[in-house]
Parts: sequence; structure tokens; C-alpha cells
Amino acid sequence: MNHLALEGQLAIPFANAEAIAERLARNLEGIAALNPRYCRWMPSGTRRHRSVVPGTLTWPPDQAELHTWINESAAFESRKGRKQRVGYRLRALTPEDDSIRVDFWLTVDFTDSSWWFLNRVGITFFVARGNIWVELHRGGQNPIAFARHALLDLGPTWDCDWAAACQGDFRWGGGERPSNAPLPRYRSGWMVYLDRVCAARVKEVQDIHVDKLPNGGALFTSTSDAIFDVGKANHWAAALRLQEALSPLNDPDSEVGK
Repeated sequence: MNHLALEGQLAIPFANAEAIAERLARNLEGIAALNPRYCRWMPSGTRRHRSVVPGTLTWPPDQAELHTWINESAAFESRKGRKQRVGYRLRALTPEDDSIRVDFWLTVDFTDSSWWFLNRVGITFFVARGNIWVELHRGGQNPIAFARHALLDLGPTWDCDWAAACQGDFRWGGGERPSNAPLPRYRSGWMVYLDRVCAARVKEVQDIHVDKLPNGGALFTSTSDAIFDVGKANHWAAALRLQEALSPLNDPDSEVGK
């Protein structure tokens, strides 16, 4: 496996650049706490050729600079013949010479009825070749502690109601999801963070480690004694048990997240 992917779902869409800049600064500093090399961030996107933001973001994060970048990254659509801002699309990466690179992305959309699907944040740690777990060990990092730290920074920083490491829909045994099956809003994975409201509605599940968090949320870990591997039947089964525990949140009649 050459990457570790984290993804979070924003509980409430951010409607202004100021709020996004403040959370972004906090999250970038949290990522740098994992490895001091993660302080060089290069904004990406179609507007880079005419951006007033430097090619490498100022460190420590400058919120005024981040605010400018976010405004440059606004998404627009034509509504009733007029150009209207409908959200933000951000992406930044660490340099290619990092042994483990980081890809940060954020999508915010405050106009669509399915906003929960379009309001997400993610961080992917990846290596161009080889195995990321081997690279983490080589750099003196414990992969399990690394993933946990990164996820518990991502979820609360962005006020996510759900965030997960190695997330997925494990209900189909590795086969293709039926075309008429709805996407689960709250998915399983290796580690799943839920905020206070969502955590209170999760069904009890055996053989899933649960950590209660100071903010009232919880971290559910499907495989706590090893690195998650979807190729292992027992890991897949554990993720499926966790998905079943999350089923009350995916009930169409659930009030969570509405």
C-alpha cells in the first residue's frame, strides 16, 4: 500500500473564507506536528498562474495569505444569468523531494441539497513507490499512532461529524456496489471519528475498540493491534461490523445531520 488516506465530512458547510482560513492554519500546523518537514505547502489549482499568493505558502501559516488563496479558489456557477459563488475548492501538496508527500484538499458547497456529500476535507500521505508503512517505520514513526494523530486532528479541527482513515463501503465483499444501493453517508474503515451527536447514536458492537474523546465524540478502531489491510479477511470482517454499528446514522429517517 503506497498511501494513507483520511477523509472528513463537514457537519456544517463553511460559508466564508475567514472561517476556512482559521481552520486551515490549525490543520496545517497539526500536520507539521507529525513531521517538521511538513511546513512547505504548494497551492495547486487552475488559478495558480495569476495568483498573488506565493508558490510556497508562508510558514508559520499566515491567515491573511490563506484568506487570499481561499478567495482565489472560490467556485462560481451561473444562476439566473448571473455569476454566483457556490463554494470553494482547495488543494495543496508538499514538495516532491519529501520521502512521504502530503496532499491536502477541501471542497465546500453551500448551495446543493446534497451538501453532506460535497462538503469534505481530506489528507493523503503517499509515496511514489514502495510501501508507506515501511517508509513511516524508516522515519521513526509508529504507523498506527501516526494515523490516529492525523485523524484526531482532522476531524475536530474541521468540525466534522464523521472522519475516517482508510474509509470505505465494505458491505459488498469487495464486489461492485449494486447500482440501486444508496451510498452510506457514514462509512466504515480502519479508524472512524464521530462527533458527540453521531457517537451517541452508534449501536454497540463487539471487537471494535472505542475511545471516548474529551469533546464528547468517539474514535472507533476496527483493527487496533495491526495496520488495516483490506486484503485480510478478518480486517474486512471487522470493518463490516463497524459499518453495521453505524447503520442508525445511515437510516433515511435519522435526524442526524439533517
